[in-house]
Amino acid sequence: MAADNNKDSAYLYGQPWIWTRSLYGTMPANRADFSIKGDLPDPPLQAAVYLYEALKKAGISVQEPAVTVRSYPLPRSSGVRLGVVCSPPLRRLVEIILHHSDNHYAECLLRHLAAVRFAPPLTARNGLAVIQQHWQSTGLDMSGLIMVDGSGLSPVNRLSARFLGQLLMHMATRSEQSKVFEALLPRAGLEGTVSNFLANTPLAGKARLKSGSNQYTTAYAGYCLRNGSKQVVVLVVNHGLISRQQVRNDLTDFLLGR
Repeated sequence: MAADNNKDSAYLYGQPWIWTRSLYGTMPANRADFSIKGDLPDPPLQAAVYLYEALKKAGISVQEPAVTVRSYPLPRSSGVRLGVVCSPPLRRLVEIILHHSDNHYAECLLRHLAAVRFAPPLTARNGLAVIQQHWQSTGLDMSGLIMVDGSGLSPVNRLSARFLGQLLMHMATRSEQSKVFEALLPRAGLEGTVSNFLANTPLAGKARLKSGSNQYTTAYAGYCLRNGSKQVVVLVVNHGLISRQQVRNDLTDFLLGR
């Protein structure tokens, strides 16, 4: 369906490993072209296909089709390492996730966490178990937390404002990574997905917030410097009858004390 505005509300849905995707939502009307980002159903297979095509283009004979260890398991001792590609440092990955809501990086880090306690294959379920154990060990109230993925895209996820507030307070007062964590959060009005929120207000650059939203929910969580003191901020609004922009305007007024 086409919407009579410039709002992008179109989403691609599908399951891992299955090459079928469904498009839901609305797209701007009267546009000559429109692009939308979607996930790769099978990233390892896609990489294998790219390598397969590159080898053939270079004149190198390839006898078998591109496959992955998911469908064609190999002993860990077999094979020849062709090369190693290193990721950016962890600090940079976290910064990208917090500034730009990179869901792919978030899912990858979730599986990397599984390596803390579990042997390969590193799964989302094992990564979630590590997260659950960590926050339980800090004494946080876990009753407001339900996680089924690393990105937060699943509608099954549940996260209470109380839990977020406790987490932020813990990071500010008890964590050895307090300064690093706060510095990685984007500055409202200046950076990342919150570059327009609180822009051109007295709080621009004085609040470090992570945004989150879906079709009917808008949320911000982080820290705000007001009257010389740092305060924990958790704003979660469920809205279905008013626009997201109106919600942002109202939250701006709330933080500014208007």
